[in-house]
Amino acid sequence: MQLEGEQRRDADEQLAAAAEIGERLLANIERVLRGKRAEIRLVLAALACHGHVLFEDVPGTGKTVLSSHASSARPTSSPRT
Repeated sequence: MQLEGEQRRDADEQLAAAAEIGERLLANIERVLRGKRAEIRLVLAALACHGHVLFEDVPGTGKTVLSSHASSARPTSSPRT
């Protein structure tokens, strides 16, 4: 039982660390792209799950800025952004 409690504590610590990193990334991107908090959160969630993101919106809404900042915030071996 003690091992189970330690594993749960370790998992909670790892989750808290990941949440902190996510919040820092969100705040960092939000400094450049204001008013798109929900969109930034969705992009970061997709990237955390190794998913793909398709940006669709009218011109001038920050798609390229969000794409470049989100992709530069994570290590990748793919040249595509």
